[in-house]
Amino acid sequence: MEHIKKANIFRNRDPVERAAIQKFLAILKSKKLKETELLSNQQALFQQFKLNHGLFLNGCRIEPSKQAVLIEGDKWNINLYEGQPFVYTSVNDHTSHVNLLSFNSDDDDVELDESLQPSDLCINFPVIEITYTADLSKSFSNFINDDEGKLYGHLLPRKILIGGKLFIRGLKSATCTQIDIFSSYLNWAYDLTKSKKEIPFDNLSALNFFPKILTPDGTNLDTHEKLSDWMNNLYQNDTVEIISYNNLVPISQLKFDKISLVDEIQPGVANFKEKLTLENW
Repeated sequence: MEHIKKANIFRNRDPVERAAIQKFLAILKSKKLKETELLSNQQALFQQFKLNHGLFLNGCRIEPSKQAVLIEGDKWNINLYEGQPFVYTSVNDHTSHVNLLSFNSDDDDVELDESLQPSDLCINFPVIEITYTADLSKSFSNFINDDEGKLYGHLLPRKILIGGKLFIRGLKSATCTQIDIFSSYLNWAYDLTKSKKEIPFDNLSALNFFPKILTPDGTNLDTHEKLSDWMNNLYQNDTVEIISYNNLVPISQLKFDKISLVDEIQPGVANFKEKLTLENW
């Protein structure tokens, strides 16, 4: 599972810095963060996620650019995410000619890296939303040619979602009824966790189908208790993982008035068939 461990480049940051970010986000989730605390912790958050850097797409991973594209500023919006989790179907299909982790994502000759394993579903559980804007850095403004994105990357995200991600496998062997029951169970468990209520495991006897559920680091959540613990940690503790980059601007277009946005890219997901909300899946 080494490929999955490398999917999120921020996971192995300095432990002290990471602990500061975790504390900051935990306080933010509890809605008790004072303005002075927000300002004092923004710098650590800024450095952790390199919000003024571009993203370099190497075909199987998303990496921060070597040089900053934007200056460091204070145009921040950090909010708790209020919407539904997102469900992506038929993830990392190796017969597809699309690789969203490559800058030439619709290249007919694309061949997915073996590290990007197919999954029936990927479910993103956003917890915090960060948007950031600033002026172009002087070095980027004066730079003439970076065709391969080696210095400044390929894309610049305007919005980042922090939360948790699950990969679901084994649904193809299930019946429609089993899938419907599992979908209802996930919605039920999600609603209970959001309301900070415990899942009554003695009421799960009817759920006789439980697919393979993996986290991005390869942890197998093979029991109801493990999935419940994962959700509780996600919404009530200190999760610090980027699950998607949104509203992305091609680096090559930043110096022009008219730009075409790329909707979304995310660690560990090269392609998918359909994007739904959890309640509509």
